Amino acid sequence: MVYLEQDHLWQEHVRRGINEEAANVSGVNVFRTIVLVFVLAGVMYGITGFIEGARIASCSANTGLNYESDAIAACVIGGVSFVGGTGKISGIVTGVFLLQIIFVGLNFLSVSANLLLYHKGPYNPCCMCYRHA
Repeated sequence: MVYLEQDHLWQEHVRRGINEEAANVSGVNVFRTIVLVFVLAGVMYGITGFIEGARIASCSANTGLNYESDAIAACVIGGVSFVGGTGKISGIVTGVFLLQIIFVGLNFLSVSANLLLYHKGPYNPCCMCYRHA
């Protein structure tokens, strides 16, 4: 995590995200940065899909259904703002661990898979209220 926050590509991506025109004027190759970030994201998505397929021993069109809400909840728990500008990778990792502990706890309590989706729903609004209180 510390390596990524000090990586040259990461710093260029952050500068481009703040103000693309200013980053271009200051010498950041904006097009190259965008392409590299998308290529890196695609590679990570592919690796993640392979690991997820191996973990559940099958794949279908619904394999990653509702994972985006889990990712948003983990980011908000970790301290990332919805409007941008704040948040660290270490906070996101902490949010992922905390959210996973909640889901494992619900699993130990024998909550059915269908009811687990209903338990996931209130986490985003609760986290938003907690962050802005």
